[in-house]
Amino acid sequence: MALPRIIEKNIQADRENELAKVWADLDALPARRESGVLSYHLRYSIKAVVSAPFTFIASILTGTVAFFVCALGVLVIENINRAALLESSELILTMYLNDSVTNERALQLMSNMTLDARVDSAEYVPRSEALLRLKNMLGGDSLLLTGLEEDSPLPTSIELKFKQGKSSIQTFKEYEDLYSESLEFERIEYNRSWLTYLNQINQFVGKWGILIVGVLITISAFVVFNTTKLSLYAHRKEIEIMKLLGARDAFIRAPYVLEGMFQGFLSGAFGVGFLWLSFEFGFPYLKNSELLNTIVGTVNFLTKEAIFSILGISTLIGAFSSLLGTRKVGNA
Repeated sequence: MALPRIIEKNIQADRENELAKVWADLDALPARRESGVLSYHLRYSIKAVVSAPFTFIASILTGTVAFFVCALGVLVIENINRAALLESSELILTMYLNDSVTNERALQLMSNMTLDARVDSAEYVPRSEALLRLKNMLGGDSLLLTGLEEDSPLPTSIELKFKQGKSSIQTFKEYEDLYSESLEFERIEYNRSWLTYLNQINQFVGKWGILIVGVLITISAFVVFNTTKLSLYAHRKEIEIMKLLGARDAFIRAPYVLEGMFQGFLSGAFGVGFLWLSFEFGFPYLKNSELLNTIVGTVNFLTKEAIFSILGISTLIGAFSSLLGTRKVGNA
């Protein structure tokens, strides 16, 4: 009985010596250069795409639909906000002067008003010009004003336009309060009801527009995350094997995060691209709509800032979805 035990101990000792030699050889190996890690992850992410092309394409198509809807929401909100700002900048503040104010004093007042950074333009309208405008407005009925050219009954006025984004109801009210008590002005007029309506639109876009875009982005992120998690199940065995072999979590996740960034960027780019195609080829059939022209006037495509924001958000969502997905798949 003692002999087999001795043999078993010798075999065990030989195995330990062999393992010791292996570990010694491993310690003597040169250290891995970190400069090649990124290229390895890039090659591995490309290999993952090639090995499961259908799941990759399905993820991009799903993300494209999600970011198309998101970009469409941004397009609608941008145009409503732009139309409201443009319309408010077209409103005129008319300041009627008393008859005692000379032309020189009126021009001096107008010059002082143009010093305000909010003022876009100021126009001096003498009596004769005001009468000519009224005749043009009346059209064929302008004959009723015949004989008034020498002594126009209309007052001299100063018309102010404010810059886009500065023509708020507060600005109009500030000018009204500032000059209404002056004896040089007879009255001050502007379209209060329309300005109040435009101001309500701006407030709505400011308060709820960001919330609506946030909801659309959240929905897009939810869709992309679930699609990405399903696509990662095609690589679950690879993730589990790498985990069992002792690979670090960051090393396992890196190529899939790169793949997710690529998927997210393509999804956002295709979503914006399809929206542009719809805008270019579909909008010509809508631009003649009286309802659309009444609501928003001229419709423009997304601004560069909005496009880059959508692409950046889609890329981040793709990367974050892959990062969370690898935590769920294979416990990586």
